[in-house]
Amino acid sequence: MENLYNISIKLKVIINVILSFIIIGVIIIIMNHNSFKDKLLEDTEKNFKHFQELFYKVSKSEAKNLTMSLDTVLSNKRVITAFEERDRATLVEELLPIFKEKFKPIYNIKQFQFHTYPAYSFLRLHKPSKFGDDLSAFRGTVVSVNELHKPAIGIEVGRGGPGLRVVLPVF
Repeated sequence: MENLYNISIKLKVIINVILSFIIIGVIIIIMNHNSFKDKLLEDTEKNFKHFQELFYKVSKSEAKNLTMSLDTVLSNKRVITAFEERDRATLVEELLPIFKEKFKPIYNIKQFQFHTYPAYSFLRLHKPSKFGDDLSAFRGTVVSVNELHKPAIGIEVGRGGPGLRVVLPVF
């Protein structure tokens, strides 16, 4: 203990200067870290908002294109009559070529389906041999459209993952 009191003034000044530099250095590091963290958070929020706006615009545009495609199909009286009469063969004859030649390769529409109330698969153009199964447990949009007779458009998760779905009533 006596040795601490006997340190020269010069050594005491050097120790104080070194401690001051260390303290100032730690304060600068903390301030820079906080500033960097705040900037990173601000940039992340800005980029997320931009991505969200872009995603919304693209989804809205895609939904509009899909809706126009469906409206075109639903303006075909033969298609409507075939669906009303539960005539799968006529629907396949009318729509399978359009699905295979245009919807799938050009417009990247992976699935095109008709459902009966509440959500029974009537015709899958991407897999015509599979039909009659009840999808109501996981296809809420179809149930909603068949009950309310109003379109449902949005992102929905299916067996193949999330996808943009446009479900229109056919009545």
